[in-house]
Amino acid sequence: MIDDILLPGEFVGIKEAAPIFRIDERTLRRWYEDEPRIGRRSLARGRIEISLPATLMYRVGRSDAIDLYCQGLRNHKAVIPFIEAFK
Repeated sequence: MIDDILLPGEFVGIKEAAPIFRIDERTLRRWYEDEPRIGRRSLARGRIEISLPATLMYRVGRSDAIDLYCQGLRNHKAVIPFIEAFK
């Protein structure tokens, strides 16, 4: 579960993430619907928060890196560049 691997600063709301990725909020919502492992939603269909590293992985088509990230393998060579991109 993504909640287990996210560190403070790695997740933001859709509204905050849109300018970071230079895309509109609707696109980010669609990405989350297509690949729910890039984020989390609070109970009762509440606010969506996305993982910045996982969203970047999705954007560049690295589902292998998303798999590793979701397994908690943050130190894997395929994952490290995506985490480092937001430090």
